[in-house]
Amino acid sequence: MRSRRSPRTLRFRLGVTLGLLTVVVTLVAPLLSVLLVRDHLEDRAAEQLISTSDRIEAALSAVGPFQVPAQQVTALLPSLAVFVVVDSAGQGHMIGSAGSDLTPDQLATFVRETEGLSPGQADRISVGSAHYAVTRIPAPGIVIVDSESTVEVTDLIIGLDQSDNDLLVQRLLWYTVAGACASMIVVGGVGAYLLRRGLRPLELMAGATTTETGDDLLTVVSQVAHSHSGAEIIALAAAFESAFAARQDAETRMRNFVADASHELRAPVTTMSSWIDHYLQGALTSTDDIDRMVARLEAETGQMRHLLDEMTLLARTDAGVPFELAGMDVGDLVDEVVSDARVVTPEREISFHCCGPARVLGDPHRLRQVFGNIVGNAQEHTPAGRPIDVRVSAGADIRVEIRDHGDGIPPEQLVHLFDRFWRAEPGGSRTQRHSGLGLAIVNAIVEAHGGQTTVTSERGVGTVVTVVLPAERETVS
Repeated sequence: MRSRRSPRTLRFRLGVTLGLLTVVVTLVAPLLSVLLVRDHLEDRAAEQLISTSDRIEAALSAVGPFQVPAQQVTALLPSLAVFVVVDSAGQGHMIGSAGSDLTPDQLATFVRETEGLSPGQADRISVGSAHYAVTRIPAPGIVIVDSESTVEVTDLIIGLDQSDNDLLVQRLLWYTVAGACASMIVVGGVGAYLLRRGLRPLELMAGATTTETGDDLLTVVSQVAHSHSGAEIIALAAAFESAFAARQDAETRMRNFVADASHELRAPVTTMSSWIDHYLQGALTSTDDIDRMVARLEAETGQMRHLLDEMTLLARTDAGVPFELAGMDVGDLVDEVVSDARVVTPEREISFHCCGPARVLGDPHRLRQVFGNIVGNAQEHTPAGRPIDVRVSAGADIRVEIRDHGDGIPPEQLVHLFDRFWRAEPGGSRTQRHSGLGLAIVNAIVEAHGGQTTVTSERGVGTVVTVVLPAERETVS
């Protein structure tokens, strides 16, 4: 079985990237400069040859076919230029002192390599170990005369030795490579030091995650962040601390949720188990006792079913399972909820005001559950004889306010209203048949509709619960 290769570290990947960039900057760019210098030197030699050939052609055409002293032609040549004439037999002859060390084979190479050149065209050829920039000039009928010979020529060949230019390019190349190597060593060393220094805080944080837990881990991360002045490290540490705190909070909430759910389920299960034990032990002998046991079992079963339904709904909203949305008027829905409340408590005054259509895109069943829960809480916690006001207003958003005139909620309890399994009764007692999930479900449903639930309260004045929902947007067909 093949072992899985461990992933490359961030330092390794950054080091490789820095090394490649260093090679490009310190080697590739200077090499391109050397190539440009070489091309420039070759172009300048070609231009010099073409200019010289133009002058020679003009001088020869002016005098016509006749004998021309070699000195008259060589006077027009650049210094150190090689002058080769080609006779009618196609053989090359050396004229002048420059290039006098050329062998017959090298002269033949001059002639052979320049045969295809057109007038005014320059090329680069290799003759032995040297390189020449050459051009060829047609000169039919011209007789070149020097101190040693007289040659009737058909072509003139002019060559410029490029040895000096080649040596210059070669030196530039060596200097470039040496400078690039030195630069890479310096940049590599400095870069490795800076990478090690810059990534040290991350390594300390990563090491802390494997050796420390809980508050000790946060302490190490905080110390690392404050011992390094980099803004990025401080921001990363803050994000790490925030994420870790959120994780701890989520774990704490999950543990509390499981504990509370177990507690809520334990009570009805214990009650049911006790009644069943009594029955099995023969303690329930009369029909009335058995009927009362069945009634209690049915009540506790209903409470468990209700609790499980609420927990399932919260789990669905937490998972982001969408509701079945449809266009609806919240004003009509709240009006029905208020009408039901008036029937349940006819002795209480419940006013309702709605300012125009209040259409939203929502789940009618779930929103009825939201407003029924809020109005029900207001009825239960408002002393008899005090009114409840319900108002629906429409604008950019739809606002539903349920205001009671009760005793109000203490400020220390307001922050817990939407916590799951939280009750206002001391100790979270089960004196009333509530699961403590009502307002948590209200908040979850409203948020799933893209809305927001807020609660404000003043002792001795009352409590206002406000639900804000996004208004339904009109579509253009």
